[in-house]
Parts: sequence; C-alpha cells; structure tokens
Amino acid sequence: MEHITKALKRMKDNNWDFMYLAIDVHGTMIKPTHHNDNKFEFYSNAEEVLQYISTREDIVMIMHTSSYPGYIDRLMGFLVDHNIYFDYVNENPNVESDHMADFSDKFYYDALIDDKAGFNPDTDWSKLMITLQSSDNE
Repeated sequence: MEHITKALKRMKDNNWDFMYLAIDVHGTMIKPTHHNDNKFEFYSNAEEVLQYISTREDIVMIMHTSSYPGYIDRLMGFLVDHNIYFDYVNENPNVESDHMADFSDKFYYDALIDDKAGFNPDTDWSKLMITLQSSDNE
C-alpha cells in the first residue's frame, strides 16, 4: 500500500483538500461473473473498506470501469444500498487540463486500486484499511 501512503502524504504536504482514488470494479471490488447481470458479490473486506472510504471527506472515489452504462447504473444502485458512494465514474471534472497536463482523454487520480495494477483483492482490502486508518492517526 506504499502508493496509497505516498498519495496521502502528497495530499498533506501540499495542503490539498482531497486525494483522488480511482477504483476498478471487476476483479478488484466485485467478483467477476462474466455476465451482464445483477449478481454482485464483494471480495472479502471490500465492502467494509469501501464504506469507510465513503465516509472520508478527504478522499474522492472515482469508479474506473469499462462496463456499459446500464450495468453501471445497476451497480451504483447496489453500492448505494450498501452505503458505498462513488463521486464520479470514469471522470474527474475537478481537475482540468493545464499547461502541464492534458486530461481530455485520461482523468486525473492520485492512486489506483486495480487488480491489473497489482492489487490482490483477496488480501489487499484489509491492508488498505490499515493504511487508511493509520493515516487518520498521524
């Protein structure tokens, strides 16, 4: 969880109000079914950690997914029913392009939670919780 620790430190060192956390869906927080249905099953500890992140005012959660809009709508309803609230889906309108970066094709985030980026959903949700809670105590 070193990348999360670094992102939180960068936020504090720069007096930023938020850390932008992009979170993948399938293979990361929800077990893939390979069907476009309403069968959503969290990985162990994912629900609890996502609920916790949803309560933090210093973290903006961005869903990072290639799912179709209808599926995303059903998933968002499921997540809200579980007290999990994403701020955005596949975008970050809070950070615009400037002289240093072009965000017209890629949205800005400080850290990424994705199985394809090395996140192991079977073990890393609990590690993420420890990392986040320890940052609260600093």
